[in-house]
Amino acid sequence: MLVEDLMRSFSKKLLGIALSVGLTVSAFAQDPTFVWTGNGTNDLISNSANWPTTMGSQFFQNGYGLLTTAQRGTYVIPAGSSATAYGFDVTNVTLDFDGDITSVRNNRFNGFWMRNNMTVILGPNGSYTFQQLDGSADAGQITMQGANNRIEYHMQGTLPFQAIFIGAYDGNGGQNNHLEQYAGKISSEFTYVGTMNTGGTEQNTLTLYGGTYEVSHTLLVGLDTARGTHGNGAVNIYGGAISTVNMDGAVATINGAQFVPSVNLFIGGVDGTDFGTFAMTGNNTFSGDFNVQMAMPLTVLDPSILNTNIISLSTVGNTKVNLKSELFTTANDGKMVVLDTAKKLAGSDTYALNGTLELTDPVSEGWIELPDSSNPFTVELFTNDLGSMTAAEEFAAWLGEDFFANAEALDSSTIQLTFSPENSDDVFMFDFTNYAAANVKLHGFSTSEVPEPSAWALMLLGAAGLVTLRSRKRK
Repeated sequence: MLVEDLMRSFSKKLLGIALSVGLTVSAFAQDPTFVWTGNGTNDLISNSANWPTTMGSQFFQNGYGLLTTAQRGTYVIPAGSSATAYGFDVTNVTLDFDGDITSVRNNRFNGFWMRNNMTVILGPNGSYTFQQLDGSADAGQITMQGANNRIEYHMQGTLPFQAIFIGAYDGNGGQNNHLEQYAGKISSEFTYVGTMNTGGTEQNTLTLYGGTYEVSHTLLVGLDTARGTHGNGAVNIYGGAISTVNMDGAVATINGAQFVPSVNLFIGGVDGTDFGTFAMTGNNTFSGDFNVQMAMPLTVLDPSILNTNIISLSTVGNTKVNLKSELFTTANDGKMVVLDTAKKLAGSDTYALNGTLELTDPVSEGWIELPDSSNPFTVELFTNDLGSMTAAEEFAAWLGEDFFANAEALDSSTIQLTFSPENSDDVFMFDFTNYAAANVKLHGFSTSEVPEPSAWALMLLGAAGLVTLRSRKRK
């Protein structure tokens, strides 16, 4: 039961963001899908005849964009198509864009607006331009107003903005809005995350899984003390890099409860192989938390983390840096968070492939640089106090859940893991402190190199050739 409870809790933490940002998706699952065909013109908005005849006629208002009375459904601009939009103002729909889109401001809506229950997917094959009212190439604006809006950014290019509001200053709510970035580059002068929660307490988030997010002036997360709003926001970094010149935001009180804004850096990403960075170069008046933690109990990382300041703050200010794992430490008066060299396993500097490292003092957390290899590794962890083979099997299942190709209990004190390194000389990190009830500690481990499937195939072919040759000689 202990392991089951731990796994449930751990899964909830990892899936929390995915569940929160996916609320709008299920709402559209049974709604119709309309695919843009162009019909001889590249003007998406000014003439509703350019869309399939099955589309609701009230979806458009000439010159003003998508109406809030639009028919629910998914509207698709496929790769290879080109269209112009005049500022979206829509609710209860999904826009799935993988073509070339130009969104132009108009005199009714200040940029790209998302009212309620709207999902926008910017696909990897498209290019997107958000322009001013006069059609100039200046960066536009995104405003998530109301609740349950989401943007997925998958494109490879650069998208500049004057401002991005993940929760807006309009008195119409601003909760449960999310921007997810997977690739490319987003640049904005200002980004506000969770600055308006008048309609509820659900958190607004900016989440990076990859790519680069640059703020040239101010990143504000949570309460905006200048305006006195009721903010609840968080920045989550699983991969990629976020940088800002200035940082601002404070604790908010909503319906009598306090909400602390946070920047959460998950070392290990979502699959144990990645990490993100956060850098701030200017004024820091942020009074929230920076949380640095392992995204899972056992991680394999790119070795460049050894020489990277995963969080760099120009001044500490009111910011609190919370190290959720003792594998990390602060340096330079708390301005940087780095991997703790004191946690490197003793004797690991001379550790070689196909060798065994026995620890004099068992530990529950630490790291080691793995020997150079392009093939998968088999790692055996030696533990104690699991008590039985059943407990060892449960512990192996906990470790292997969703992260490794194989995690197997060889006996009551030995767990075998098989995984592929991302680069040569990867860093193998482990943190079993969340399994403290079983008092799991590492006594040592050994590694052996497992040949790639292609190598196995060549070996088998060679063996088959030898068998054939011997057979012929016998004849």
